[in-house]
Amino acid sequence: MKMKKLFPVMLALLLLVSVGLVGCSSGKSSGGSSSKGDVVVDIFQFKVEFKDQFKEVAKKYEDEHKGVKINITSVGGGEDYGAALKSKFASGNEPTIYNVGGPQDVKDWEAKLADLSDTKAASVALKGTLDGVKKGNEVLGLPYNQEGYGFIYNTKVFEKAGINPKDITTFAKLQDAVKTLDSKKKELGLKGVFALPGKETWVTGLHLSNTFLSPEFNGNVIDTFNAKKVDFKYGDAFKNVLDLENKYSVQPTVSLDYSQQVEELFSTGKVAMIQQGNWVYSSIAGIDQDLADNGIGLLPIPVEGFKEDAIPVGVPMYWAVNKNKDKKEVEEAKKFLDWLYM
Repeated sequence: MKMKKLFPVMLALLLLVSVGLVGCSSGKSSGGSSSKGDVVVDIFQFKVEFKDQFKEVAKKYEDEHKGVKINITSVGGGEDYGAALKSKFASGNEPTIYNVGGPQDVKDWEAKLADLSDTKAASVALKGTLDGVKKGNEVLGLPYNQEGYGFIYNTKVFEKAGINPKDITTFAKLQDAVKTLDSKKKELGLKGVFALPGKETWVTGLHLSNTFLSPEFNGNVIDTFNAKKVDFKYGDAFKNVLDLENKYSVQPTVSLDYSQQVEELFSTGKVAMIQQGNWVYSSIAGIDQDLADNGIGLLPIPVEGFKEDAIPVGVPMYWAVNKNKDKKEVEEAKKFLDWLYM
């Protein structure tokens, strides 16, 4: 994954799990055609952040395409989507549309993946974003969305502390800002500078580690996947950032989860910063709409020895279509995905 100054163009990430465009919960169905001859498309996906919006989108599609029924089931947040997906297929109730994460998932699910190269969405995907889901001339997934992450901060807290976020372009400057915030915790009403959710292994084991592993492979997802070893060239830089978060976090970090981090601590002004991405907007808005709209910013994750003034941006997951479903169902799934994006 290449790193560019704040708000870069979308590029292929190392494998990562995590928001975005969609999410939802709905009824269940065995797919195929109903007794009325309707085409039923079952979607099993991992984004829970925008369940209401996605539900509305699916209803709009149904209204515009009579005879089509879309069922959406979401498994995400603190749940293991990969394990849930395997169980879903093992149950015999296979979804029409589901999610894959990149080269390893493509390899694992190859027998179930329809070629999506004939979709309009595939034709307009940004350069590099399909690399992880291609096999020869086949495109076996469509980019879910664009996500970026870093340190989300409370702008009012920074202002009260006399910190200009634009000046934080290196690890040393981030460290100085953190120490300043820590020294003023009482007057700022903070329980801690950070809320590090150690219970959520994807925050450190996927997102943060991606930031420091990607430069070693020049941001190329295929080279990364095929690599025989990892030298961990930026391991010390990784340790410095993680240690900083842990030292100045609300404790104990090992038991902090996503909900506590985002909703209970950050959205209520009890911590100044959290390591998260654009997907937390709706969660923050659910607690404090004004904070979500007017009171947050995004700081870079400094990778000492590489780039210290950048945020990681890329594709977190891909839409896949089950090629073993009824032909009409497969075609309707493709139409829905094209409609969704085009």
